[in-house]
Amino acid sequence: DARPNKGSDDVVSYEIGARFAAVDGRARLNAAVYHIDWSDMQTEKFLDCGGGFVENAGAADSDGIEFELVAVPLENVEVVVSGSYVRAELSEDVANLGGASGDRLPGVPRLTARTGLVYSFPAPGNGTISLHADLQYVGDSYMGFDRSTSRRLPAHWLANASVTFRRNSWSAALFIDNATDETAAIFINDNLLGEWQTPLRPRTVGVRLKRRF
Repeated sequence: DARPNKGSDDVVSYEIGARFAAVDGRARLNAAVYHIDWSDMQTEKFLDCGGGFVENAGAADSDGIEFELVAVPLENVEVVVSGSYVRAELSEDVANLGGASGDRLPGVPRLTARTGLVYSFPAPGNGTISLHADLQYVGDSYMGFDRSTSRRLPAHWLANASVTFRRNSWSAALFIDNATDETAAIFINDNLLGEWQTPLRPRTVGVRLKRRF
């Protein structure tokens, strides 16, 4: 096997967070900041022939902040807003992968955010109907370390919605994922056969049945 040997990676993380709640229970906030030291990280290298292998790629640092706010502004209405910002970069040069200290880590968007709303009300037969909608944002990222040569994965929005009926231990939901049929690429590989792209899963409509035991 001519592929390079790979070893285990090591992660040391530091995190501090806090939780806040309104006295009347109508709002709560969770927030955290963190720092991660990641050494000997395993990174996949893609070849022009279409294949690839995994090798250790030096060290990286990640600094981030994340939060989630849950509020109940009206009876039976819950609103959720969450987001995160991550600065994940190499902390040393990795020449064999074309990476230099300060380059962003592949596949890691700096900004993500989500907002969602749930409205619930009683249904006949002692059941509950919930209407749910959410909108997610994922920032851009890159397939490799060197942004001058690696492919960029564009930022995109993703909208989902559902209607759920619950009664006792049963639930049935009609859902629509990727309601706007967003086609942004989430993976790109250039090789001798051309460019291969993996897009987001297209608009999907379906039904889910669940039972809790």
